[in-house]
Amino acid sequence: MRSGVVAIWVGAGLSCAGGAAFAADAHRINIQAIVTETYDSNVARSNAALAAERGVNPQDWITHPSIAVDILIPVSRQSVFLKGSVGYAFYARNSNLSAGNIDLQGGAHLLVRHCQATLAGGIVYQQSDLQNLSLAATRNINDTESVSLDGSCGAAVGFAPTLALTQEWSNNSAPELKQSNYRDFNVTAGLAYRRPLFGQLSAYFTYDDATYPNRGLFVVAPALLQDGYHTYGGGVRYERRFGARIEGDVKVAYTSLRPVNPLVRGFDGPTFGADLNFRFSRVLQAQLSLARAVNPTIRPDVTYGIENSVSGTISYTVGRKLNLAVGASGESNSYRGRPLIIVLNQDVTSERIWGVFASAKYQLNRRIGFGLDYHHEQRDAHPTDFSYTDDRVVLSISGTI
Repeated sequence: MRSGVVAIWVGAGLSCAGGAAFAADAHRINIQAIVTETYDSNVARSNAALAAERGVNPQDWITHPSIAVDILIPVSRQSVFLKGSVGYAFYARNSNLSAGNIDLQGGAHLLVRHCQATLAGGIVYQQSDLQNLSLAATRNINDTESVSLDGSCGAAVGFAPTLALTQEWSNNSAPELKQSNYRDFNVTAGLAYRRPLFGQLSAYFTYDDATYPNRGLFVVAPALLQDGYHTYGGGVRYERRFGARIEGDVKVAYTSLRPVNPLVRGFDGPTFGADLNFRFSRVLQAQLSLARAVNPTIRPDVTYGIENSVSGTISYTVGRKLNLAVGASGESNSYRGRPLIIVLNQDVTSERIWGVFASAKYQLNRRIGFGLDYHHEQRDAHPTDFSYTDDRVVLSISGTI
């Protein structure tokens, strides 16, 4: 487990061993106090019968005070950063879901001669959304910690080797979900070609090792074999800014996943990701994202999930104070794991989720802002008891400290 951390630190030294100067990061310290009040029509994320079985009142009001930070401090040619939020969610009717939440990432941008790298550590600590839990648990604090390195060497024009390493540890507080704690190590190495007007085109190879240390399968002398999988993949990635109006990052790969458990079906096929930003004018912008990936999951007895997602947003700025946005999202997921005899309707095996949303943000002055958001979501799941419809309305106020 910790060998992944050692590899990342060694990789940081190798990635910064050589030379080209990059523009210095701008100094900034932004700290905000934010309070949101949310009406959620279905926090149970299921039908009424399963909500009652869980002892969850579907309708609830959630008060969520938090502190958000965005700090970047240059130190000579390097810089250090901290970004994210810390808060607490108070549920009015389902007090057992009330919990603290942390979503922070910090680290350093490193620059040595012709090499640059970002070395980062992150933590996400929160009550799991009931959408991601089976009936085995309702109260569950998921704590995910990670360290990562993303580096490259080379000048602004020409070929450049790239290396990315990530180690992730995910732990659950509910005794029923201890078997779903996982460790995930990923390494991606590639060779990029870049020119200012062309952008950057990369060919890369990726390897991922995911294990569930508390989920033993069977004994292979002299040790107990743990559930998990290995993935191998290769692909291409293209990043480019088309003038001042369009910016894109697209990657396509072929991925082969091999489960440790021979009884679990593997995966062979394309995976991809794309993020496109369009700036039609000073006041009108749009974003489009889509992805297909295979990932570990905290669902009981599930080795991995095949996740497909797409989302789009259009935003319009009115004057200098009001921003309006509308959008839609959709995802289709299926879950594969070892066959066990479990209670009927105990967990989701596949699902389709779609939603629409709208928001209005008003900046009263340099320090104080207000927000109003609406989100409608619907899930069609198998088993159908986990299907639901949900509406959320969020009021927020923020103040710069």
